[in-house]
Amino acid sequence: MLNFTVERDGSLTEVQAIGSNKSFNNSIEKAIKRIKGKWIPAKHNGNFVRTKLQIPITINFK
Repeated sequence: MLNFTVERDGSLTEVQAIGSNKSFNNSIEKAIKRIKGKWIPAKHNGNFVRTKLQIPITINFK
């Protein structure tokens, strides 16, 4: 599971991957932190707001 916050300015903070494989978690965290540019923040009543996101990530190796 990948958790992070999109700040009002579109930057990412509080990036944390949670799972049983620490190496995989570290790789996911590094990858998300390398994203160039800003995200589009959420709006509430016309104002940009901080938003916490949780995204499930699964990779199957065969």
